[in-house]
Amino acid sequence: MENTIQISTGAVKLKFTDDFGELRGVLKVNPSDIGEANKIFTLSMELEERQSEYEKKIKQAKTEKEQLEILLESCEYLKKSIDYIYGAGSSLMLFGEANKFRMFEDFFKRITPLYQKASKEKTKKYKQ
Repeated sequence: MENTIQISTGAVKLKFTDDFGELRGVLKVNPSDIGEANKIFTLSMELEERQSEYEKKIKQAKTEKEQLEILLESCEYLKKSIDYIYGAGSSLMLFGEANKFRMFEDFFKRITPLYQKASKEKTKKYKQ
């Protein structure tokens, strides 16, 4: 008889659907993992900095094509960041080949609170 020990890592599986309610995929996230949470919070801060940088570049762009290239660059950065945090291919599973800022906003708006809640619970005992 084989003995099994289950270790609670805090990981959860999140189902992602598209506009039609069809399953895009399942992403395993671990909001209670300090390293993963740190990557999310770091990315969030970087995004704030890059946002104003991209806005300046777009205003300075001379053509609509240049503006689109800047927006595409920012989408590619976000996809690479998501793949860095959750593993290669994660952004492709979540977003496909689409490059639309709203998708990324939706993703981070929904996933960040999971990390914030876990972080508060972890640090609560140290603040008492």
